[in-house]
Amino acid sequence: MNVQSLVKIELPDPQGDDPMVVGFEPTWDIYPDVQGDLLQSDFVLGYQDFLGAKSVFNTPEIQDMHKMRTNKYWHDIEYQKGWQMAFEKISITSPKKTEAFCQKNLKKFDWKRWFLRLGAIGVVGARRYADLFEIAFNLTGCYPVTTNASNDRATSSNTSNSNSILDKVQQRGKLICGVNGKLPGFSFVNESGAYSGMDADMCRAVAAALFDDTSQVQFHNQSAINRFTALQTGKIDLLASNTTNTMSRETSVGVEFAPTIFFDGQGMMVPSGSGISTLEDFQGATICVTAGTTTELNLADRMQLLGINYTPLVFEHSDAVYAAYAQGRCDAVTSDRSQLLARKSTLPQPQKHIILDEVMSKEPLAPATIGSDRQWSNAVKWVIYALIQAEEYGINSENIDTFMNSEDPKIRRFLGAEGTLGSDAGLPNDFAARIIKHVGNYGEIYERNIGKPLGLERGQNELANKGGLMYSPPFR
Repeated sequence: MNVQSLVKIELPDPQGDDPMVVGFEPTWDIYPDVQGDLLQSDFVLGYQDFLGAKSVFNTPEIQDMHKMRTNKYWHDIEYQKGWQMAFEKISITSPKKTEAFCQKNLKKFDWKRWFLRLGAIGVVGARRYADLFEIAFNLTGCYPVTTNASNDRATSSNTSNSNSILDKVQQRGKLICGVNGKLPGFSFVNESGAYSGMDADMCRAVAAALFDDTSQVQFHNQSAINRFTALQTGKIDLLASNTTNTMSRETSVGVEFAPTIFFDGQGMMVPSGSGISTLEDFQGATICVTAGTTTELNLADRMQLLGINYTPLVFEHSDAVYAAYAQGRCDAVTSDRSQLLARKSTLPQPQKHIILDEVMSKEPLAPATIGSDRQWSNAVKWVIYALIQAEEYGINSENIDTFMNSEDPKIRRFLGAEGTLGSDAGLPNDFAARIIKHVGNYGEIYERNIGKPLGLERGQNELANKGGLMYSPPFR
């Protein structure tokens, strides 16, 4: 499948004219009632209809998937999973294409008007399918073009500074950050009604760097399934949602991961009286798992390798996963070990559940940005490195003032007292000092959100000079 076929689709004109080579320009103003509120099942169904059309995407895999579609699949999580597997299998995305290339090969087109000419789906259907087709083109690597109706939406390319999400965020005056929102230790709403956790603090670190104010963050809760779509379509600027960095997510989904902020691994939690102590004990068991995650895929791989027959009980939202486990609908629940530990503390009787010693995978958790905006991804990347470097230098939120007049050239460059490291990255020159002042260094963030409340030792998340994996490149 060549590049041209990825971005040029021929659709028959409903009025019988010649076939049109069509593209997209988001027209959020003509259907504001649906923007950002698509049901994931609707997205999947519409996207499958798109892929199943007589176009370059008409592959055997999609045809087989198309046979599954009946009304009962409209809200079925398995249908969503099927879309995801087909999407990954045929690798239809092309995330490294620049905006200039996309605009050269795609005409501006009003999808709503075209669908209305079909005459069969009405205004609501036209609006919905227009949104679906827009997302379909987002996933090919040609991301939204900013319109007057949504001038705070970020474009995907960094062909010029004015196109970067970094500039859009600065002009808007706030960062829109996608988080899990319901995971203690990483992102959740605390007793005072504020977002708390390591992921939430990463969002605040970026806001501190840009605005010298951690309150300039708007948090949007994202499920595992819709988080990448939200990033691709510009609904969020930054994804910080305990997300695993994988090759396919960078090469196929079109995101770019920042440095790892938490090294984790997949585990299993079972009732303490279950008699289950190893993976081999899961023969014939039912296991609760969240859809759209590496956890789901790792579970299938590991059980297949061991020859164990099991039944996955899959839910889109993590709350539903743990509710089903608490109700006894499954024999175990699997996820990242840190998440299991956090969720265990919220169960009615935490002491009656154990996390098995088995570690099933590597799960390097990291924030993510859109893959084709290098300036924005670089800014986020060095914000996180600043947290790690600050701890290595021994600079924290309590003693930073004592370092401001340091004569050490490394410290002076790091804190912005000399040089242009910050401004060269499109950030304030003192961005690192701002971050440390407002949220502390990496060690402070870890201890505040995970070490103290969850009792989890640093382990691999210790600094490299102390035997861990946390390491920052030089600030010079």
